[in-house]
Amino acid sequence: MSTPKAAAYLFAGALILRLAYIYEIADNPFFTSPVVDAFTYSQQAAAIAGGAWLDYAPGPFWQPPLYPWLLGAIHWLAGDGFFLAARLLQAALGALSCALLFLLGNQLFGRRVGLVASAALAAYGPAIYFDAELLPAVVA
Repeated sequence: MSTPKAAAYLFAGALILRLAYIYEIADNPFFTSPVVDAFTYSQQAAAIAGGAWLDYAPGPFWQPPLYPWLLGAIHWLAGDGFFLAARLLQAALGALSCALLFLLGNQLFGRRVGLVASAALAAYGPAIYFDAELLPAVVA
């Protein structure tokens, strides 16, 4: 199997796992009512979507601005579907990380290392969990 085809299969497998997890948590009340940092990020996203690109926080940047701005753009585009759209985008980014890890491992250490590392990341529970949370881990 060619390297691009293997990367595509790894991406698809990782995405399926992440989408299955999002499907499972969709009925959880915290899906659309986040808590702690995710609540702050969703509030900032709503403010940014409303036009407050620079003054969405009460003071200076207490966290880097890239993630709130990304969420703000998603909120502006998706409207009421913000929570699902943000999680779907993050699931795609997490799955892309798996494919990129395969390509990197394949290039530096060989095909077997790339496959094992990518498959491990694709099925790693904490990675799947954080890819579905409104937290900047997947973007980082």
